[in-house]
Amino acid sequence: MCIDKVKEVADRIRRLEVQGATNIGLIAVQSLVEQVKLTKSSDRAAILSEIAEARSILFKSRATEPFMRNAIRYIEWKVKEGKWQTVEELKKLIDDVSKNFIERLKKARDRIIEILEKMIKLLRDNKRKEYENAAEIYINPR
Repeated sequence: MCIDKVKEVADRIRRLEVQGATNIGLIAVQSLVEQVKLTKSSDRAAILSEIAEARSILFKSRATEPFMRNAIRYIEWKVKEGKWQTVEELKKLIDDVSKNFIERLKKARDRIIEILEKMIKLLRDNKRKEYENAAEIYINPR
């Protein structure tokens, strides 16, 4: 695989042109997806090897970026476990997996914002006891 796209993104991450854990994770996933779509390989083992190489390059770009690492590992795991036979099936799979990952991330972010807005309102309305109860419910749901 021509790994240029992944190397370009890794360089941008290394040079701090991309800031913030979420942004770094998303651009790394996007570069991996784009790189897989450009692959010239046709067999599963070669493609998985290319993905491992891309992972290594991206991980080295920022040693202390756990979100990026988890995002790339997740995509790689889904590809390894996927039931794809052809490169076209792989391209569809990795596109679907990355879109699903991003959608789940957005939903989680929206849920966090929703909870924080409710808790801020309770504090603003000087409802300390309700705030503490809400915090307990949100932090330790039963």
